[in-house]
Amino acid sequence: MENSELLLMVNALLVSLLGIGVSMLSFFLKDVYRDHKKLQDKVNTLQREASTHQRLYQEHIRLIQLQAKQDREQLEQLKFLSANKNRVNLQNKLKYWSGPPM
Repeated sequence: MENSELLLMVNALLVSLLGIGVSMLSFFLKDVYRDHKKLQDKVNTLQREASTHQRLYQEHIRLIQLQAKQDREQLEQLKFLSANKNRVNLQNKLKYWSGPPM
């Protein structure tokens, strides 16, 4: 065997190994890309869900604040009505105890 034949065989062997390496790398990169795409889809879904939850949470807080405001207003009205009722009751009692007008 001559040096040129040996060089050709080594060259052919190296090219074959390079082809196998490129095929394996391509297969591996396809898997990595597919996994990356799945994970990116999951991240996007989680971001949408988080955004929805944040919006719902903020709306819930707004509704609670509105309810608290309405409750305070209603309490003030009840206090006012109760005070008026007590005043009328006292006036009636005073009239009763004062006796008939002369």
